[in-house]
Amino acid sequence: MEQTRLVLLSAKSAKDFVWNVLQLEQSLACKVSLLLWKWWDVRNKVNGGDPIQNIHNGFIIRDYTGEHVLAGAGNAGQLHDALMAEAVSCLKALETAELYGISHVQLDVDSSVLKEAITCDAYDRAPCGVFFTDI
Repeated sequence: MEQTRLVLLSAKSAKDFVWNVLQLEQSLACKVSLLLWKWWDVRNKVNGGDPIQNIHNGFIIRDYTGEHVLAGAGNAGQLHDALMAEAVSCLKALETAELYGISHVQLDVDSSVLKEAITCDAYDRAPCGVFFTDI
């Protein structure tokens, strides 16, 4: 799956991304499509204001060469919105890195809103602002 993730990550456009998915072996393409559909479905519900139960979070910690070092996943419970889910995952990754004595950390987030919330104080009074100040 990691090789597939890297190929899809390198897509220059949505059209290239879809083309790459369609070129995968059928069972892998189905897995990728179902995973993406599940992500988008939950994210759309959160963005639409629907409360979500049993949010699961996860993260991957890599070394400087991009190799996996640690990974984690868990049940984050009920969260306010998608941004809070992203923040909880980020915080859990940092806590795990600290637990394992990893002292030099570079965050790589896929949410531009989370990146902004972490790097400036504009979101500090948001419902999940405490997470941003902890990060």
